[in-house]
Amino acid sequence: RALAVGFVCWMVGAVSGAQLPAAVDAVHVAAAGGAGGAIGGTTPAASLPIVVVTGATGRTGSLMYAGLRDSGKVVVRAFVHSNVTEARRILNCSSCDESEGVYYGDVTNVTTLLPVMAGASAVACGIGATEAQPETLEEAIEFRGVENQVAALANQTGSLPPSSLKFVHISSMGTAQRNPAPYEG
Repeated sequence: RALAVGFVCWMVGAVSGAQLPAAVDAVHVAAAGGAGGAIGGTTPAASLPIVVVTGATGRTGSLMYAGLRDSGKVVVRAFVHSNVTEARRILNCSSCDESEGVYYGDVTNVTTLLPVMAGASAVACGIGATEAQPETLEEAIEFRGVENQVAALANQTGSLPPSSLKFVHISSMGTAQRNPAPYEG
């Protein structure tokens, strides 16, 4: 399949309560297939768009996950690198497994992304490395990891054409640095 995925980049210095509604709205619009698409209301869950939030237990990802989950306008899935205990605490899930839309994996390994992407129409990417991690790991997560997510979304087994798929990158990476490294934005 061609790698023709719509890409929206949402750069913020820090996601705050005031910025969250705009970021969630950007994901809703992307999942609906463009500007002004209305979704939600009394629409059955089976016909709602599926949005994957990667990095769903992180600072930005957990806010996006909660906002999308609480909106009722999309079916939201969490893709996390953390363990069940951390996912339960942050995501407020019970079994914290695929039955509740919680998937575990590593964005640096594209094969672990394939199950969560099946049938998804959009990704809200909230992944990030910490400053304490080596530069090579930071690049693997924040650059190659984004490439892997786009590839997994574009090559998923859903019935949506690649041109209708959307990728929303929500990031604070490099916003506080005057001259960030090329892979930092």
